[in-house]
Amino acid sequence: MKTLKYPNNQRTSLLGCLGIRIASSSLQIRGLRFLICTSFGSTLTINSPRENVVKFAQDLGSKIEDYGIILENDARISNAGFSQNRTVLGTRLTAALTNLTMGNGNRKPKLLLIVVPNKNIHTYANIKWWGHCIAGIPTICISAGVITKTKNGSTDVGVISNISLKINFKLGGTSHFLKTQAPESILWAGAKPNTMIVGADVSHAGKGRDTACPSMAVVVATYDERCSQYLASARLQENNIESITDLGDMIGERLKKYRTVNGALPEHILFYGDGVSESQYGMVVTDEIPLIKAGCKAVGAEAGKGDNWCPKITLLVVGKRHHTRFFPSEEKREKQNHSLESGLLIDTGVVTPNHFSFYLQSHDSALGTAKSAHYIVITNESSYTPEHIQETTNNICFTGSRAFKALSVCTPAKYADILCYRLRCYMKPALDNQYAQAPRTLGFYRRNDEIWNAPRQDRTNPWHRNLDNIMFYL
Repeated sequence: MKTLKYPNNQRTSLLGCLGIRIASSSLQIRGLRFLICTSFGSTLTINSPRENVVKFAQDLGSKIEDYGIILENDARISNAGFSQNRTVLGTRLTAALTNLTMGNGNRKPKLLLIVVPNKNIHTYANIKWWGHCIAGIPTICISAGVITKTKNGSTDVGVISNISLKINFKLGGTSHFLKTQAPESILWAGAKPNTMIVGADVSHAGKGRDTACPSMAVVVATYDERCSQYLASARLQENNIESITDLGDMIGERLKKYRTVNGALPEHILFYGDGVSESQYGMVVTDEIPLIKAGCKAVGAEAGKGDNWCPKITLLVVGKRHHTRFFPSEEKREKQNHSLESGLLIDTGVVTPNHFSFYLQSHDSALGTAKSAHYIVITNESSYTPEHIQETTNNICFTGSRAFKALSVCTPAKYADILCYRLRCYMKPALDNQYAQAPRTLGFYRRNDEIWNAPRQDRTNPWHRNLDNIMFYL
């Protein structure tokens, strides 16, 4: 059985690892402090009744330090009138940020909690674009209805703990890491030592959208031995191209960060690709793996390792869009409330005959509707045994920062998917056909400072350079 490690030698059972299930694969964090905590100036930008926000800020400030997060000052509140127009909203938020900065001794806030009147996808997308691409500040959006949820006269502790968790990892903190019952920690999530864990995905504009809008490709990768931080790279590419054309360049970015932190390049890459259909496995082998190796060789040459250096690559593709379902046997159905136990592993009988593959249900489903993820091993240069790659994959599912639950797909694949959604926020004007009369070449979208080129700093990634070293996108 695995455990989650917290400070002060507190250990909480990690429930649901490969055939072991005690209660559920979710955890409570009351009474626990985050492992590596950050400092935070409690700053809110709002368009909601001030008295509600003041009460919420007081409750947050009184409880957030219980998790180990340091408050640099009292909450400072600034009001920004919202607009559906991206440029207008950006101007108003910039003015509110200037007021906050001046009121804080000309120190820019590290993170903004932005209370919005209601849930609106256009407003949300515009706030994320402004915060990430213009201001260079991580943001957390909270609807006005959430901050008024109370229990015993105070803001719901579940809301406070969730926001505290987000504040910590968005500012580079670590909430938890995996640990065995043995004294030593699980490093590299149980993978081979000196491994960089990678996730990748591509998002397309979709039907009914701008037919010329580029596809958005992403890579996220670890750089620490605890596999708690996944930093990001992103590129635009030609519309509806399934392979990641700039994969080598993005892998190179992540390798350089790994080398900067660790003083050496990784010996292994454990790569999880999301959104790859069965008909595209050959494309992964012929197109993407050579790009990965080319990116590795380029960085290796810069590091003085020669022109042919390349770590050993193990690549899996992850799928959930399948029609395979598993059910408990009749004698277990009532006992388990019609649900399968988390940690369910199927690697015989219904798997693909031409590749080593397995189905893994790493998460719980109280309603019995859990859908297992399907993992297909495309290449295995690191020589993982089936048991080792299965257990490592299951371990990785418990390292997600957004919640104290096991993810239904492994963390790098999930994070890559989330980053694609974040890019869709930046690209929303293009997705909504606002540039129908423009020349609409790939270069046009890349240079457009309303979507991709907002930082205007000769950057390939669309976000501000201030965010390069944190998981702002979650």
